Amino acid sequence: MLPPALLVSVTCKQPGQASYGSVFKAIHKESGQVVAIKQVPVESDLQEIIKEISIMQQCD
Repeated sequence: MLPPALLVSVTCKQPGQASYGSVFKAIHKESGQVVAIKQVPVESDLQEIIKEISIMQQCD
């Protein structure tokens, strides 16, 4: 798998705020699909991050 920086182009400089981090709008370079990238601080609670990942996986 390629590093995320090679897969997307971030299109906004001002991130939105979400629980546990910031959200950036981006475009997947190969498909052109608009995506969201969530940046989570490393000091966040691991269990809460795992819970949120599980929720996000259901959104696709």
